[in-house]
Amino acid sequence: MTKNIIFDLGNVLIKYDPFSFIKQNIKVENQENFYNIVFKGEEWEALDRGTITSNEAIIRLSKKIPQEEKNINKLFSNSIQDVLFLDKTNLEYVKSLKSKDYKLYILSNFHKDGFNYVENMYKLSRIFDGKVISYDCHLLKPEAAIYSLILSKYNLKPEETIFIDDSQNNIIASQKMGIQGIHLKNMKELIKTLNNTLNI
Repeated sequence: MTKNIIFDLGNVLIKYDPFSFIKQNIKVENQENFYNIVFKGEEWEALDRGTITSNEAIIRLSKKIPQEEKNINKLFSNSIQDVLFLDKTNLEYVKSLKSKDYKLYILSNFHKDGFNYVENMYKLSRIFDGKVISYDCHLLKPEAAIYSLILSKYNLKPEETIFIDDSQNNIIASQKMGIQGIHLKNMKELIKTLNNTLNI
């Protein structure tokens, strides 16, 4: 019997779209390079892991692509909110699950500043019963330790827990821990997918 539901944030409840920022601010011929260096580089992962600050990332990234220093500062000055877009329908659905007595949790790879922005903007602490965020514990999905952490922190039984994520690798890792995983390929399918799984 399912008692606990763990949600990823990016592309589950919040659309993560780096290209929305890139297309508005970066010249076409430089867009791919900017994406690879900023959003797919070691600094982004270090931010998620909480081993560098946003200011440190700005300095390091600006040295790699000095011609984009202004845009790098712009991206981080807004707590990366220019690449984050709430799916209100999904969030309202998640709220409705509380009335059905499910315990709700967040497990997400996220920067400190970015997570603080979305948590405060959307009052996530009022909706969820707990959270494990990568920057805070210095662990990243799909590392096994981060799944062990959320299970132990909130005394969750894997067989009573569902985890929803947009990454197949993250789902596979959760399943190895005995958690039922749902790979959400399209965030617009969240409600249908979860209703079918929960038989509600």
